[in-house]
Amino acid sequence: MLIFYLIAISIPIMDCSDVIAGMKGFGTTVFEGSKPDTFTVEVIGIRKGLAPRQDIILAKLGGKRIEETGVISGMSGSPVYIDGRLLGAVAYNMGGAFSKEPICGITPIRSMLNPPKTGFSDVYIKEEIPIPVTFSNISDAACSLFKEEIKRLGLQVRVWGNTSKLPITNYQLPISKQSEQFVPGSPIGVLLVSGDAKIGGVGTVTHVEGDRIYAFGHRFMALGEVELPITTAYIHTVAPSYLISFKLAEIGNIAGCMDVDAFSGISAVIGKSPSLVDMTVKNGDITYRYKLAKEERLLPLLTNLMLANSLLMSYSSGNITYSVVFNINTKEKQIKLSDIYSGDVYDVVTEMAEDVSSVLKNDYSKLELESMEFNLIPSYEAKIAQIKDIEGDLRNDTLFLICTVIPYRGKALRIEEKVSIRNSDGKKPLTVSASGCDAVRMRVWNEVGDFNDFVEYVENRPKRTSFVIQVSGQDNDILPLSYGKFIKRDKRPLYEKVVETEWVISGSASCEIK
Repeated sequence: MLIFYLIAISIPIMDCSDVIAGMKGFGTTVFEGSKPDTFTVEVIGIRKGLAPRQDIILAKLGGKRIEETGVISGMSGSPVYIDGRLLGAVAYNMGGAFSKEPICGITPIRSMLNPPKTGFSDVYIKEEIPIPVTFSNISDAACSLFKEEIKRLGLQVRVWGNTSKLPITNYQLPISKQSEQFVPGSPIGVLLVSGDAKIGGVGTVTHVEGDRIYAFGHRFMALGEVELPITTAYIHTVAPSYLISFKLAEIGNIAGCMDVDAFSGISAVIGKSPSLVDMTVKNGDITYRYKLAKEERLLPLLTNLMLANSLLMSYSSGNITYSVVFNINTKEKQIKLSDIYSGDVYDVVTEMAEDVSSVLKNDYSKLELESMEFNLIPSYEAKIAQIKDIEGDLRNDTLFLICTVIPYRGKALRIEEKVSIRNSDGKKPLTVSASGCDAVRMRVWNEVGDFNDFVEYVENRPKRTSFVIQVSGQDNDILPLSYGKFIKRDKRPLYEKVVETEWVISGSASCEIK
């Protein structure tokens, strides 16, 4: 215990220039619980310039636990000491999978104390020890739906525990009181989501200076300057594996804020409160509550992942219809999006995610999010219909239109519209078309000029349950006022009407009237 006390109080630093092959020392990490244990370290040599402005120290690890497990996923950041000085952090598994000996790469502590402001997201060493990222109470289906986005962030997913359709907000995770104090070698978590689900990665503390923590020895997601919650953590055990052993870790309580995610490691401030976004999803009679890390580059994925999780917890196959209202509350205003989605549940979730992303990733304003509310009313059937045909009959200045739609597993229905065509001399042919709302949405979208236009577009665009009838071929202008400010007059059809139905509409049809 005395050795850990001395390390926590003060420790001199060893530079790479002082390192000689054959030097021996020790490292610290947690194999079980929250109390750091030791392992042996023997320096092999130095690989120069393995990364931008950074050398990597090669070393062989030893000790009973390390001999059983090899290099462990979750020990990234484990501090290494030689001759009473801090050398750096275990960060790389240089032997790779199935290695007969635990050969690691150590990030020099000098590199960790003076990280670049950029995360160097395009630069990495493939031998980087993976940070085990725990996904608790999140369905496999939701993870699979966004697996490519998760993979691009470099997160190694470990789904922990059974998923439940019931909220678990009041469930307390088993966190040891000993883990409330960070010391070199203790586990540290980086939290992305908490509440009725948890997402977080766990590594190891390398060095503590006052309220400043240095950890991991390599990037988390290479985000550079960032604001993410750090937490205490608890290690249940180490799961041995020939591929790579990993710590079975539990994310604990928020303890501060990570502000640097660099190539050479992460840095955080103890006691600083990170910004979080409250997210509520009401799926029928079940309500889920989450808190998301307020990081602009992660928030769209985290939001959509939690939305998908809240839906797929209770229904993960077959057709479904959702009537939804999304309220995205910012410091400036509330953005309200309402629509109806229907079809295969995975297609429905994907379409919802695209709409949410269009708001969170908009090109007009960085949103200062405070909270998000998603209210969904499910109906466990498909309410979809396809446009089959449209025909018309021009009598004097009146155009009689009949649009045929075929509901899913239903009979064809005829929807009639009567259009007054002013100044029609009957000599010019008219083109009549019926299609889903996408064409009008795209045309209106192309005329959005600023953030206020964008919000008005989101809140007033045609719903998926509508289709659009257009008549072209004359010079006259008849257009709903709600679209007039967005659409250039030379692109307006003679007549355009949004027709509301009870089905989500797809398909199109057109005809020419002479």
